[in-house]
Amino acid sequence: MVTRSHLFTMGADLRFTRQDAFRDVQSRGFLNFTGMLTGNPLSDLLLGLPTVSGGATLDNPQQLRARSHNFFIQDSIQIKPNVTLSAGLRYELNLPPFDANDKASVYDPLTGQLVAVGANGVPRGGYNTDKNNLAPRLGLTWSLTPDTVVRGGYGIFYDQSALSPGEGLYFNPPLFNFGMAFQYPGLPPLTLTDPFPASFPIPTAPTATTFQQDLQTAYLQQWHTSIQHQLGRGQVVEIAYVGSRGHNLLRGS
Repeated sequence: MVTRSHLFTMGADLRFTRQDAFRDVQSRGFLNFTGMLTGNPLSDLLLGLPTVSGGATLDNPQQLRARSHNFFIQDSIQIKPNVTLSAGLRYELNLPPFDANDKASVYDPLTGQLVAVGANGVPRGGYNTDKNNLAPRLGLTWSLTPDTVVRGGYGIFYDQSALSPGEGLYFNPPLFNFGMAFQYPGLPPLTLTDPFPASFPIPTAPTATTFQQDLQTAYLQQWHTSIQHQLGRGQVVEIAYVGSRGHNLLRGS
């Protein structure tokens, strides 16, 4: 919409993302011959004595879904013939990605147990939706002379992690299990007749990926100012300062 000194725009950005994948992470198992027993990897292979064996089981396929609903309004104001101010606001609602069949689990630190998503108060995506993502934008253009222009701006930009969090929750027990066995003194020997023993005498603590229930969407503050001057035909010199600062960035612990 255009008036005498205003250019008003508005719009929406709706995204529906899906990913159907068959995960294959060592599902056929592996054998590693290093020569630890004979001093030669080939000799270990011919004798059927692997150094390490392992494999994984997965609940395939993984069917991830994600939705985001983003809306914006902006007004460009011609304050003076040589000064233009742009102001806008964007609202982003990025729903946590989830598996269509709820093939995901999270770790509950209160009980020390893995809990399936979609039940017991656990959202399908593993964490709650962040609903207060407002992103203002502000820009200014000032023509000092016909050859010199000053520009400045500020904005907040939210991260759209798409399907990545959902992929991490899929690789949690009991949907994903990974085990290894080693050729080690005092342990039952590994051989090709039994390279993947059902039980392993060295206990290992399970690992799991989980997210804070009230996870806040990561965002970036960006600002810049610049001055540009035209020296002559086809020649321009510009000096600019650009700054940014991240907030609520994902980090492991």
